[in-house]
Amino acid sequence: MSEYSYIIGTKNNLTLIINSEIFNVSASVDGVEKYQLVVKLIKEKAALDVLYAAVSIKKQIEYISKGRVRIDNGKVFYLDKVIDSTYIGTKLLELHKNGFDCSALMLFIDNLYQNTSYRSINLLYGFLEKYNMPITSDGYFLAYKKVGADFKDLYSHSIDNSVGAVVKMNRNEIDDDPNSLCSAGLHFCSFDYISKYCSETVDAKVVILKINPKDVVS
Repeated sequence: MSEYSYIIGTKNNLTLIINSEIFNVSASVDGVEKYQLVVKLIKEKAALDVLYAAVSIKKQIEYISKGRVRIDNGKVFYLDKVIDSTYIGTKLLELHKNGFDCSALMLFIDNLYQNTSYRSINLLYGFLEKYNMPITSDGYFLAYKKVGADFKDLYSHSIDNSVGAVVKMNRNEIDDDPNSLCSAGLHFCSFDYISKYCSETVDAKVVILKINPKDVVS
């Protein structure tokens, strides 16, 4: 059996079977736009996650996360834990109900819940939203850092932040107290904060960082 099977009806309707699940799509029920999109994707032999997104965002979430994140009866689960009462769970439900592609946020949740910090799991997404730091398609997020002309950090002048560099530090060397500003650790900030940090450094550069949410300590 191929990845999906289908039959096109005579009245702008079709039946699609993906991984033994049946989806009926009809122009009169689901709208002409959705019907035509599904037909187009079938003709193009679209990838399974793309087809899932067209017929069911809920199924797309489950497929991409390999079942680790799912929406069931109006509740969001990570593995077997209900997380819809958390802020990020509420946000996922909100986007899902409004028809948004939730794949990036779903992958973000999958990464985030691998974090060992209870505080980071519960507070990080709200922080990113408040300070306008976008989530990438693979579930990381983008933040900013001011560095010197040589791309070294402006505190120790020893950490290379040049384009393409991977910066690491042992987790137990990082201060996990969120009230200890500018303490031990690797730092990132919002774009709005950049102008306030080392404003006297005239030859500074600003780099965009790509960060896995599972690595955020505080």
